[in-house]
Amino acid sequence: MLNKDGLLIIDFMNASKVISNLVENEIKTVDNVQFTIKRTYDGKHIFKNISFNDGKQIQQHTERVQAVLLNDFKRLLHLNNFKILSIFGDFDLNHFDEENSDRLIIIAQKTE
Repeated sequence: MLNKDGLLIIDFMNASKVISNLVENEIKTVDNVQFTIKRTYDGKHIFKNISFNDGKQIQQHTERVQAVLLNDFKRLLHLNNFKILSIFGDFDLNHFDEENSDRLIIIAQKTE
């Protein structure tokens, strides 16, 4: 729905770095509440399962995020008539490095 020559800015996690540094099991205590966190990657999504006891019962929540990589974005943008103008790895607009950048920021322009 973007007009021709319109700009699109995508700010996404650097899924490559997240996957390669995935902390599978973690326990955190916040305000005397212990949270058990388990993370997995199924080849397409990153899952974070969180469980804790709220004093009445055990609560469980699952967060699921699709792991969209730079090449995935490139393919999707190309298929939808976008030209990538710039790619950055953080909010200071430093170069994107797949292994080290925290973010994947893409600036693209609609061509049709």
